[in-house]
Amino acid sequence: MNEALPDTVILDNRTGGGANQIIAAGDKCYNSCTMKEGFPANSLISHYRIVNKLGEGGMGEVYLAQDTKLERKVALKVLPDEVAADGERLKRFGQEARAASALNHPNILTIYEIGEFERTNYISTEFVDGNTLREVIHARNLSLERTLDIAIQATSALAAAHEAGIVHRDIKPENIMIRGDGLVKVLDFGLAKLSEAATPDIDTEGETRAQVKTAPGVIMGTVQYMSPEQTRGKLTDARSDIWSLGCVIYEMASGRPPFAGETTADLIAEIVKMDPEPLGKIVPLVPERLDEIISKALEKNPDERYQTVKDLLIDLKRLRKKLDASSEIERSHAPHHEAGPVSSEDRHTGDETVIPTAAVVNTTLSGKQFLTTGIREHKVGALAIIGVLLIAFAGLGYTIYRFVRPADIAPQGTMKLTRLTSDGTNGATSISSDGKYVVYSSGSEQERSLWVRQTATGSAVQIMPPAVGTYRGTTFSPDGNHVYYTWSSSQNVAGALFEISTLGGTPRQLLTGIEGAVSFSPDEERIAFVRGETKLVIANIDGSNELVIHDGNAATEWISSDGPGWSPDGRVIVFGKGSSVGGISMQLMEINADGGTPRPITDGNWKGEIFRSVWLKDGSALIVTASETFSSGSHVWLVPYPNGPVRKITNDLNGYGTFSLAVTGDGGTIVTVQEERRQQIWTAAPGDDDSRAKQITNDRFDGDPAWLPDGRIVFVRNMSGQLDLWIINADGSGQRQITKDAAFDYEPTVTPNGKYIVWTSDRSGLPHIWRMNIDGSDARALTVGDTFDDGNPSITPDSRWVIYNSWRTGKWAVWRVSIDGGEPEMLLNAYAGTGAVSADGQTVLAAYLDDRTQSTPLRAALLPTGGGEPVKIFDIDVPRNFAVAGTGWTADGKSIFYVSERNVNSFLIAGAKPKPVTDFKTQSLFDLAVSLDGKRFAMSRGEVINDIVLIRDFR
Repeated sequence: MNEALPDTVILDNRTGGGANQIIAAGDKCYNSCTMKEGFPANSLISHYRIVNKLGEGGMGEVYLAQDTKLERKVALKVLPDEVAADGERLKRFGQEARAASALNHPNILTIYEIGEFERTNYISTEFVDGNTLREVIHARNLSLERTLDIAIQATSALAAAHEAGIVHRDIKPENIMIRGDGLVKVLDFGLAKLSEAATPDIDTEGETRAQVKTAPGVIMGTVQYMSPEQTRGKLTDARSDIWSLGCVIYEMASGRPPFAGETTADLIAEIVKMDPEPLGKIVPLVPERLDEIISKALEKNPDERYQTVKDLLIDLKRLRKKLDASSEIERSHAPHHEAGPVSSEDRHTGDETVIPTAAVVNTTLSGKQFLTTGIREHKVGALAIIGVLLIAFAGLGYTIYRFVRPADIAPQGTMKLTRLTSDGTNGATSISSDGKYVVYSSGSEQERSLWVRQTATGSAVQIMPPAVGTYRGTTFSPDGNHVYYTWSSSQNVAGALFEISTLGGTPRQLLTGIEGAVSFSPDEERIAFVRGETKLVIANIDGSNELVIHDGNAATEWISSDGPGWSPDGRVIVFGKGSSVGGISMQLMEINADGGTPRPITDGNWKGEIFRSVWLKDGSALIVTASETFSSGSHVWLVPYPNGPVRKITNDLNGYGTFSLAVTGDGGTIVTVQEERRQQIWTAAPGDDDSRAKQITNDRFDGDPAWLPDGRIVFVRNMSGQLDLWIINADGSGQRQITKDAAFDYEPTVTPNGKYIVWTSDRSGLPHIWRMNIDGSDARALTVGDTFDDGNPSITPDSRWVIYNSWRTGKWAVWRVSIDGGEPEMLLNAYAGTGAVSADGQTVLAAYLDDRTQSTPLRAALLPTGGGEPVKIFDIDVPRNFAVAGTGWTADGKSIFYVSERNVNSFLIAGAKPKPVTDFKTQSLFDLAVSLDGKRFAMSRGEVINDIVLIRDFR
């Protein structure tokens, strides 16, 4: 929903909620809240002058009105004349009025008057300035503290209602509003039923008969938040409200409702028969006690549920009090420095969360998303494409992180995580040996600065001003007096190593050709680092006397440039080494400090990437940031030395580290970067800005959109750690899941004739190209293989050929296969990630690298769909995520669309001068799909939040 302006009134009625779900702050109708048929502006209902019609729901119409007697704005709910004769609706209308007016509580919508004017029944209520809880959940603006605060206020409202003998029966996020000052208001008692605790002269059974028994099979309320007894049309009491509130708290904490289904029948079956996924598996950062509270509220049997809402309220308050009072949950509130945007109210500086380390989340992040966030920035060259194009194109899945070895994770008590920064723009961090100082980079995508922060006080000083370029690795000198950092820019693409005082000053350049961090020898006289992609080098601390102690095979190997680790005894150096022989894998290796043959120190191959490695001072283990597959997110690991089971330290939905990792000298504190991503599907057109782009999904991780010829959109959604394909109308309606299995399904595309969806799936073991009918039926593999990956499909305009990438030749080459399957054909044995096929079917856009020339950068190119060398290579700078983030053509075939940071860019085939065609000022743009006529975009947009965190008690 668009941001509410000071003079805005917005009604959120998208989910069928009550008509008094008002977001209000003035007297202008905005967005979809246009005047409809009904009472015209300036007409009078009694002493209320109509300003605008806000909307309507099942119980009537709602107007913004001016109370001419008391000179105040009100929300006026009326029952239209044409249904006034409906006895059932009139009775329910009066029921709501009586129920709500009997309540006097700060968290319940205030009723000013109940009246009738010229046969028009109306209720006058307060005019609420705020947002529905639904909008707040969608905006991802809920910290644990705020979740508990909203839950406590809403529970207090229900406690007051229940004490008055009133059961709400329709608790849901649309019926809870949060004012600008944080006050919660519970709305819409339209389905309220006076309970047996009410006055004896009220026929409690009569209302049940009128609402349920007189209309068998009719269920009153909103199904997704109904209790099992309510879905069956049975008698309900206050415990049904407790269930609904439990659903709402679950959704606030996790970002999704506890029960879901493709149809109402499926949803009811889930509610009646299935238990929701434990909250701890979705969001391991939440306290276990909150999970227990929600579980008790969601007991199927009402007798096993909380028996009174007051009991629920007491438990919520106790939990909040415990969190607030615990000095162990540190809140340093470090002052925010000048770099980067102002943090949101919910991203608290210095917040520490107690994390159960036994928690396991089974999820995944695609190579597309890795590349978009800039987690990995290899040098150009053939091996750079292994690190860039492979990560970009060949990954399993998309969006969040996948852990494939949960059995290796043993319970280790609790782990404490403290957030040091809050503006979401930080990286390249390290910590001094004594733990007193942290260095990190900060700023925008264009300009970065370097800061040193004192961990005890939170005070920070800028030691390098903003400049255009990238900080890749930082390391404190052993005595803590200096910071060693690597810096790359357009003038120094290969990177250089600098030394600067911890307090700032003039930096001194020591070495060139370095991208990652350095590691100091125990005698503090030498450093180890990686040059290029294959050389492990040691040198004196001033950069002199370089010695290459290992040089890998440039054709098949590479070394992680993010930082080797020199052992505390000075004997060996540990580093990540990758190989493309027999498929892509990496190993954590050790080598004698004076050279020799590297030896693996981890059992088996890591199918992902190893980034930075640092030793614990006693030499008993290493702390490593790594991803288990090239498609999964980077996390922090503990690797015992010389052997022992590897254990994952971080287990939540965020990513950690890459080239940002260090450990204090006592081995008690890790510093790294927590990387969080949120993204949804949007639609827009060329020329649109933020106000005209439309968000059509609200899940936390939605991406990989593709257009169907009929104007619908297929996309990827993560549900319970699985990646599945969904279809949605372009206006956001009609969401439908089309794959639902244990496989990871992603990268969908659609044949232009509208007959098939082609996508990448690992359902046969490794990722390969699959095809199915539009409705999800008749899924079949188009490519097979036990030793290589396929992915990144696109389709020719005649719907006959699927052009895709495959690793079967040892490089990310271009292949094609018939839409009916059969033997694939190689089109180009070169590193090239394929994009959209031209309208004439003659060429396919690609991110191309000529590996025969090591200095050739990644370029946009047109490849012939019949095979052969590029027919055109564009002499323009393209982003690293070019092609993989989605490309498209204008209808006339003269221009190409592609993603560039937060906007869509285009360039003419003939002129090749890129220019933006959208004017988005907010959010990042991850994926793009262009409609067949070139007039509409489907996009995955959102934000990436990178903040510095400290991890303690991890052993």
